[in-house]
Amino acid sequence: MAADEELALKEKRAQSKENAFLVSFEDDDPERPINWKRRKKVWVTLICSLITFVVSFNSSIFSSDIVALSEYFDISQEVIILGITVYVLGFAFGPVLFGPLSELYGRNLGMLPAFLVFILFNLCTGLGQNVQTIIIGRFFSGLFGAAPLAVVAGNLADIWPTRQRGVAIAVYTAAVYMGPLLGPIVGGFTVASSLGFRWTAWFVIMFAGAVFLVAVFTLPETHAPTLLKRKAKQLRKDTKVDKYHTAEEAKTVSIMDIIRSRLVMPIVLLATELPLMLMTIYLSFVYGITYLILVAYPVEFEENRGYPLGVGDLPFLGVAVGIIIGLIIAVADTPRFIRKLEISKGKPIPKERLPTMMIGGILLVIGLFWFGWTSYPHASWIPPTLAGMAIGSGLFLIFLQALNYITDTYTRVAASAVAGNAFVRAMLAAGFPLFGGQMFRNLGVDWASSTLGFISLVLVPIPFVFYFFDEWVRGKSRYAKEDGKLMCTPSQLKEKQNNEVESPLDRRRGCRSSAQTNEAEVWHERNMRKLSRYLSDSE
Repeated sequence: MAADEELALKEKRAQSKENAFLVSFEDDDPERPINWKRRKKVWVTLICSLITFVVSFNSSIFSSDIVALSEYFDISQEVIILGITVYVLGFAFGPVLFGPLSELYGRNLGMLPAFLVFILFNLCTGLGQNVQTIIIGRFFSGLFGAAPLAVVAGNLADIWPTRQRGVAIAVYTAAVYMGPLLGPIVGGFTVASSLGFRWTAWFVIMFAGAVFLVAVFTLPETHAPTLLKRKAKQLRKDTKVDKYHTAEEAKTVSIMDIIRSRLVMPIVLLATELPLMLMTIYLSFVYGITYLILVAYPVEFEENRGYPLGVGDLPFLGVAVGIIIGLIIAVADTPRFIRKLEISKGKPIPKERLPTMMIGGILLVIGLFWFGWTSYPHASWIPPTLAGMAIGSGLFLIFLQALNYITDTYTRVAASAVAGNAFVRAMLAAGFPLFGGQMFRNLGVDWASSTLGFISLVLVPIPFVFYFFDEWVRGKSRYAKEDGKLMCTPSQLKEKQNNEVESPLDRRRGCRSSAQTNEAEVWHERNMRKLSRYLSDSE
């Protein structure tokens, strides 16, 4: 016994000596990103949102080139539309690479070099002499442009505490959605002018280049582990003592380990988690509509009504105004969510994200039917343009709060849950522009829009079910984090840990014992090992 105590004492002393060289942030350290001054955080949020705006803007400005490119290369419009499809496909594959890069080497290195490559690939549209060059360039532009989409959410999580993060995420989401809506307007007037279709690419290159230069010189690194590594490196250099290190440096994790986990865990979650599966279906449909209207609006306002290019794209402003209205609704709802957060003592309550998502679902249904049954060539352009406001608000609120719900529900594996959702969302959305134009021409704007409205109507109950039957829904999940109303009290938890027996009352409360939590951990590790072995064998 004495020998064991002496050994334990030696280990404790060794650990204490080792900790003397551990570089970390104090809770109130001003260098810690989450403690930065508000104006610095606001600047980071604005620059990051602007970068994502540029990337999403470039996804849609190409839609203005479709007719011009079709005539220039004497090829069908369906082939040219591939330029939108492959760009969005790049959004599906890019995060698998750039997300892990930002975790290992910092947010800026994970995003800014890729953003520069994104700019360079736009030269393919500006200079390409055949359609193959343009389409290949569009794919790689989307692939590298996906870096900000994968990294910026991490930037915002680095600097904003939970209570303040909602507004920042809402602004970022609005930037992501505003880009595809403003792109066709700028592109339409550019193509219609003497500049021609190639100047849509040159405009993006100049705009993105200016944003890139501002970011390079003014955007600080926000990833705390990366900042600590730099601090430890400087200490080793200044003191000539090599023992200074960070907690992250003690881990032996390679980029391939992270990429593999990004591939494996999303598969596991999407295949087994009912809440994530249903939210992914809803989000994929909503994201698809965003890119479908890029080809649907020209059918209604340019082909059916005969408006010229540019003028025929102005009704997109109605959807853009709807996005702003959705942003206002989301920001106005933030105090209510913060009150709920305070009641739960800081623990996220996922279902409290859903009330505004319910509103968004209803608005989207109304907007789609409204647009469909007021879109007649002999009728005024005002009603279908106003319908776009309802569509825009609905798209924004559903997208924003569904992502927030996923993040709050799968706190422990949020990165994998969001990655899986983003991959499926982008893969499905990429196909919408391919059939959207033909759908609106063959069915007519009224019935094509109504078809989308009926599908939206089928999906509307999802947030209502998740909200009013929260315990049942979360009971179907091995990973869902209990919210404040389902958490055990400290006395209940202590009693359960002693007995490891679940009472009927606890089961109704949704309160989990440590044994149940360990069961989920074991299940998670087992599936990770199986899929990792499969991937290793396939290599």
